[in-house]
Amino acid sequence: MIPPPSPRRLAASLIVGLLLIAVCAPAVERGAVEDEAMLERLAGLMEGFPLLEPISPSPVDAPEKGQRLAEGLYLSDGRVAMAGVVLVDQGPVDGLEVIACLEGGKNHESLVRLFCKRADLTKAAFLAAFDPPDGAPAPEASGQPARGTPLRVRLFWQRVDPLTGTSAWMAADASTLVRNRHLRRPYPRLPYMYTGSQFRTVHETLPDGTTQRVERFMLTTTRSVVVNFDEPDALLASPFPLSARDDFFEVNSGVRPPPPETPVLVVFEALELPLTIKVEWDGADTVLHHDGAVIDRGALANLLLKHYGPKAEPAYRAVGLQVGPEVPRSADLDLRRLVLELAAGVDAWVVPVFVIDPDDAPAPVGPPVEPQVPDEATENPTG
Repeated sequence: MIPPPSPRRLAASLIVGLLLIAVCAPAVERGAVEDEAMLERLAGLMEGFPLLEPISPSPVDAPEKGQRLAEGLYLSDGRVAMAGVVLVDQGPVDGLEVIACLEGGKNHESLVRLFCKRADLTKAAFLAAFDPPDGAPAPEASGQPARGTPLRVRLFWQRVDPLTGTSAWMAADASTLVRNRHLRRPYPRLPYMYTGSQFRTVHETLPDGTTQRVERFMLTTTRSVVVNFDEPDALLASPFPLSARDDFFEVNSGVRPPPPETPVLVVFEALELPLTIKVEWDGADTVLHHDGAVIDRGALANLLLKHYGPKAEPAYRAVGLQVGPEVPRSADLDLRRLVLELAAGVDAWVVPVFVIDPDDAPAPVGPPVEPQVPDEATENPTG
């Protein structure tokens, strides 16, 4: 059974529920039951996945940062690096909602606090490095898969030997530092999905008490760069099927993650998934294509077995489902369940990620970049 939400989230849900109960209690109750049932089904499928060995951090050469754009923000060809500091190496109790947040973000539930304060320059750096289309984020706590561009996210830090005092550079993919409490398993290497955050029209109260409608770039407000939980305003969305519950996630303390207050460099790079399936919509259902040919369930199962099965050693255990704007978002839920069912049936560990077709995507929208103000902060040697 899925355990109950954390006290913090339960309290927040109770307040919202009391406000809504008079007008839409039947709909709220039905939606909660459906969401719980969806999580139960997905968790049950993933419990049938093969057990994988945890992936420990590995020794590496010192990372290159690139050109400095702002405090803690660096850009090089096909790469963005952001300096920060580790906040936790276990828990947190309410869940590891965020991998990395900007200065002023959700420090209480984030693995890393980044030194960068500039949301506008952060997105500008990603546009310059990867030229990704804006994606379709997952609504908060919805369980709806995000659509975006898969990127590799790694942490680099120096591990100090307590006996000799010597240090060595270590690196780990961010997903391998995450453990699912409900499944009681850590995750393998997975990409996170760049969606670009989003713009929202909000009502802002002026000093004279009047309000005005303003367009706001939400990363400026929420400050979440990479998340495990469904947070629509984040720059990079979660790849995890059980992302509707933040309290499912915790630090994978079994692989010796960097301890609190360790300086880190979070590096973002493009990647190529082991397998990508093109998804089209015929007006009533999805049609899957691979190598220019239509494939059925059996062919998809064979592809999953080949690329992610017991004899495979994929760099990332994610299959890309490339979708165009004509494919309804509701189809993503059915496709995710199909992939998980087929994967469990052939003893393959793989999750689907939904990839925006760049040929069908509109040009990305970047926020206005404010003039750079020189900062006086002295950055750590790592960042």
